[in-house]
Amino acid sequence: FVAKVHAPQTFADFESKSGWNELGGMSMGPAPVKARFKAVYDEHNLYILNERELAVGVTPKKIRRDGAVWSDDCADILIAPGDTRDVYYHLLYGVDPESRYDDATGLVTDPLNPNYGRADVSWNGKGWETQSRLEGGKWQSIVKLPYSDFRAVAPKPGDKWFFNIGHTIKI
Repeated sequence: FVAKVHAPQTFADFESKSGWNELGGMSMGPAPVKARFKAVYDEHNLYILNERELAVGVTPKKIRRDGAVWSDDCADILIAPGDTRDVYYHLLYGVDPESRYDDATGLVTDPLNPNYGRADVSWNGKGWETQSRLEGGKWQSIVKLPYSDFRAVAPKPGDKWFFNIGHTIKI
């Protein structure tokens, strides 16, 4: 379940009695640390709040854009706007806002093209952003995903989008 909001979401919204807190959240598991996420949307963006415990003794690294973000603690989002999974986007990010990776699969539609059916690592979402904070042994992040990055428009009631959220945890 994803709720509609009327303004961009911030950490302050997470702490208030509206927006994020109207949702129960979904836990991710099984994992060596507890994690959960919530999602809301407005006319221009999908927002995902990720919250997870930090593994003891782990110091997140800064990894350059489109580097091996998966080699360190990171969050992982797969998203397919619309009611098909023919085109989907893969986004990974770390605690540091520059530690981001993204690719798209399904944009090449010619079966004779050598990149057909493969992830296009040259695709970069232009507008997606992350905010992170470390507090009380937890990593909280808000991801803003503009529909324009995914050649999509705001979902209407009854629309289906597929997405999966995960974490890479280095312990």
